[in-house]
Amino acid sequence: MKQIFLIRHFKCANADGLCYGQTDLLPDAGFDDSLASLRATLLGFEVEKVVSSPLSRCLLIAEELDSSSPVSIEPCLMEIDFGRWENKLWTDIPRHELDTWGTSFMDCAPHGGETFRQLYNRTWAAFQEVRQLPYNRIAVVTHAGPIRAILAGLLEMPLHRAFALNPQYGSVTKISFVNEQSYTIDFIC
Repeated sequence: MKQIFLIRHFKCANADGLCYGQTDLLPDAGFDDSLASLRATLLGFEVEKVVSSPLSRCLLIAEELDSSSPVSIEPCLMEIDFGRWENKLWTDIPRHELDTWGTSFMDCAPHGGETFRQLYNRTWAAFQEVRQLPYNRIAVVTHAGPIRAILAGLLEMPLHRAFALNPQYGSVTKISFVNEQSYTIDFIC
């Protein structure tokens, strides 16, 4: 049985109130404790392969996970590109831009970055490639947006409902494939 563990990065340093989709932030001071908790969660699963977003907040975790092969970096697993909003406080972004995005985030990018549909398309394609890797237990260290997109795709839910899914920092979602069409999703942390 193939199992894929979707892991959201830990809380970032100096990120309170910050729009930081593809901004490369480091984990906060609780990194070691969060890593110990994650290792305890994954204990007994014997991860064989780790695939990671290239952003430091994910890659630092990926490099600390034990696996039988080197970490693979997958740029398509990065968080959404917020364009000119990147690294700005949410409160400094014009209200009318936020309102426009909030009502049509699927296909609208007033920030000049990506739409959620674009994030979904690249993330879903990357996830399909991960599924084809010749390993039975794969950890994917990524962000909330890609996790929402992958779960929405698996659950065949309308993409505009993906934000109903709320993966927490350091959370682990286990997907167990019985075959190509049959799987279970467990929220284990």
